[in-house]
Amino acid sequence: MSVALRLRSKLPAGDLNGLALLGANVRDDPGTRILIALVAPVTSTEDLETGDEILALGIEHVELTDLASARELLTRLYSDRTGIEPLPFGETAAADLVDTIAAELVTAAKAAGLDIITGELSAADRVTSLRTSRPRKAHK
Repeated sequence: MSVALRLRSKLPAGDLNGLALLGANVRDDPGTRILIALVAPVTSTEDLETGDEILALGIEHVELTDLASARELLTRLYSDRTGIEPLPFGETAAADLVDTIAAELVTAAKAAGLDIITGELSAADRVTSLRTSRPRKAHK
């Protein structure tokens, strides 16, 4: 026996209907909207042929939200449900990642004696670099 879900289209009355002021806006700009809704089962029926249960969910509260908030919430919920941690590629996380990589490159360049402005090695580091980078010739 399986359970199928259906969503009833009736919106809640009063202050719990965050879509009440959206009517003219949707007509003028019919793009996709992002909603957060609380739903609960309101009816349950059984398909007598298959024995499957059909639950109808009613919308108890609905609000519009923005893309950033929805993405953050969906990412966290997905991670909680699956145990898979998302890669940090949001705008802030990507900027932080670029800053971290840049700082590591500057640190490595300075440790190697590289002038990060000119891209040149200092005289002492140039000699060390030449000593370590040239293969030694075998003596006969």
